[in-house]
Amino acid sequence: MGHNTLDDASASSLHLSMLQQVIGRDSANHMLQRYNMLQRYTKSFHGFAARLTEEEAAKLSGMEGIVSVFPSRMNKMATTSSWDFLGFPITAKRSTKESDIIIGVFDSGIWPESPTFSDKGYGPPPAKWKGICEANFTCNNIIGARHFKADGMYDPKEFKSPRDDDGHGSHTASTAAGNIVSNANLLSLHSGTARGGVPRARIVVYKICCTTRKKAITGAKSRR
Repeated sequence: MGHNTLDDASASSLHLSMLQQVIGRDSANHMLQRYNMLQRYTKSFHGFAARLTEEEAAKLSGMEGIVSVFPSRMNKMATTSSWDFLGFPITAKRSTKESDIIIGVFDSGIWPESPTFSDKGYGPPPAKWKGICEANFTCNNIIGARHFKADGMYDPKEFKSPRDDDGHGSHTASTAAGNIVSNANLLSLHSGTARGGVPRARIVVYKICCTTRKKAITGAKSRR
């Protein structure tokens, strides 16, 4: 409906009135709000989303004050297409300086054996890097890895190292700087080429999110 020139109450009243004219005046307002009126937009622009038949949508499109009426679309999740969707295709021109970029990830750790973190084709770490990789895996394009736990208490399912406990840290790191991996998929669904935003960048991971810490935080909240 274009630029919003009404206050929220006036816009709400107008939206319901127009919708009521479209689907029938015998419809009670509370039924409109619960079923037909899906969402109202009253901040940066003026309009609403509603559940309508094709005939009702056509009737609404002809009413005064309506700029356009268009149907919603059903979209599918496409995790291997995110960077293409954002306008950064795999064919984008890349700088030779990319491997000097260091991305720090503070999360649940990392799984270094994943193909997305392969060290194939990488040279030595940038000369400016002074960090270390600790514990039970060898660093590759992951040039630094450490874990922190102030209380020293570990759940039996936790790794006492920067190794990832639940996959979240690995997912985050690969989204930022994962290598190009062909035929990636989830349970054979939506196979495609997975890659990070800056595939040749170096990763430094700090494991600070742990299972027992999550439990402790939850317990602290419940005691308040």
